[in-house]
Amino acid sequence: MDPVWEALCDLDLPMFVHGYNQSVTWGDKSNTDRYETTAIVGMNYDETKAFWYLINGGVFDRFPKLKVYITHGGGFVPYQLGRLAQTNPNLDVFHNKKPVLDYLRNFYFDVELHELPMRQALIEVIGADRILYGSNFGGSDAIRHDLTDGLKLSDDDLQKIRWKNACELLHLDPSKVGAPAKPAMVSA
Repeated sequence: MDPVWEALCDLDLPMFVHGYNQSVTWGDKSNTDRYETTAIVGMNYDETKAFWYLINGGVFDRFPKLKVYITHGGGFVPYQLGRLAQTNPNLDVFHNKKPVLDYLRNFYFDVELHELPMRQALIEVIGADRILYGSNFGGSDAIRHDLTDGLKLSDDDLQKIRWKNACELLHLDPSKVGAPAKPAMVSA
């Protein structure tokens, strides 16, 4: 994947990580996942695994400018970050040259979590500078209300999450995009 990482760095564009609902490809056997485990749990696992493999694989040492956006609040990453950071140096094989937490600057996560305390915890663990607004619009778990309502944030941090971080990450000119006061909500 090094040519892909190199191209993303050259273009200064992020890689987007979203888990995959594996059972949709199982055909007649898809009913063996009647509770959509591969979507509900599996996607978060996939997203966490991408984080883990990118760091342990030394990708950010080879491509320190690589940016990665992981949806669904970063999978399990923010909630198991301490475990990941403590486990890494105990592995028999790892290729990262720095501690796990030093690579957080390469990642962005969105606030697409279903509970206010989890969104608040995400911000407290990761920091408002690395959080984007995302609602998984169109997905079976889409949230159709303002995900920033009730968060304990300064107005500056709130605006970072609502639009400023995305403009910076994607090189969008806010004067041409039009910075919203609140994210637009679509009724179901």
